[in-house]
Amino acid sequence: MASKNKAYINPEILKWAREEMNYDIDEAARKIGINSQKLIQWEAGQKMPTLRQLRLIAKLYKRPSAFFYLKDAPDATKPDLPDYRQLPDENLERTPQMSLQIRRAFERRETYIELLHYLGKSCPEFKFEIDSKISTTELALKIREQLGISIDDQFSWKDHYTALNSWIDLLEKQNILIFQTGELDLAEMRGLSISEQFLPIILINSKDSPRGRIFTLMHELVHIVIGQSGICDLDDNDSNDFEVFCNKVAGEILVPKQVLKNDLDSITDYRDPFQLEYLANRYMVSVEVILRRLLILNKITKNFYQKKREEYLETYKKSKSQGFLLPAKKVVRDNGKLYTDLIISAYRDDIISLRDVSNYLGNFKINHLPKVESQLYK
Repeated sequence: MASKNKAYINPEILKWAREEMNYDIDEAARKIGINSQKLIQWEAGQKMPTLRQLRLIAKLYKRPSAFFYLKDAPDATKPDLPDYRQLPDENLERTPQMSLQIRRAFERRETYIELLHYLGKSCPEFKFEIDSKISTTELALKIREQLGISIDDQFSWKDHYTALNSWIDLLEKQNILIFQTGELDLAEMRGLSISEQFLPIILINSKDSPRGRIFTLMHELVHIVIGQSGICDLDDNDSNDFEVFCNKVAGEILVPKQVLKNDLDSITDYRDPFQLEYLANRYMVSVEVILRRLLILNKITKNFYQKKREEYLETYKKSKSQGFLLPAKKVVRDNGKLYTDLIISAYRDDIISLRDVSNYLGNFKINHLPKVESQLYK
């Protein structure tokens, strides 16, 4: 006689969900609170979990309980993203949390496209044509022109948060979905890009400093312009030509060579920390970016660059802090204005429910919606 306490799920779905999250048997079993042999038996269909255990599984694999009763496993959702991270002492396998963040990014894009259809709108295309032989300087200039950003506008930003949000706004106007996550360590990922003709995606790590995120945005934008997706940590490593290229273009976008040359006419000592800080604040970039630009211009030596970069990174590690963010601000930050605006528009047009809004925007409390709208439209 079947036990009423058992969850008679599809074992193939159980295994599929675990593998999608990049959990091995031992780790998944430990987090569920069982031994590995029992999980193997569940996935083989030899035994079934209890309803309580199913709820634990659903929570771990980030799926609704009903998902495990499906007849057939869905198509794999793991995108084939090239991995450009340079972590010699780390295991470069995707962690479950990274797999989840990538999955959520794809799900939000699919939701966006679906809701566009219901709203009677066409899917916006990301358009950018480049010559295969274009130089880094020419490409950076073309990107700035397409974004519509002048150097005077850039110099007018009052602080690094204004700068970060302004760059994000410019990219979203180009029909790029910009998401942020604070669920991953910086050592695991600073940013990733998913290149698509319609609605490409950039995901950046909100644990990074605002100026660090600005550089990551530009780096990942170059990935999208070139049409090459990837997971990046932006390590200063010369072993990957493509990443070096993306870093050079990103640096040129943020600190145009000719503009910097003009600024340097009034700089008496390129090694003076106060002068370096002045330049970093002027362009709203990190001191590290300024050092790299000075190295490219042969204004400082490689040894000086490496020494000061190491000092800067050590100071940065000690000083950076994510801080507390109000729930409404976090919703808009993590989902981006482009995505959040469409979700709320669909709700106002009675296409989705208030519960759907909460689910699509990361399960926030629905009583925060007025504050989310205030953040979105201020």
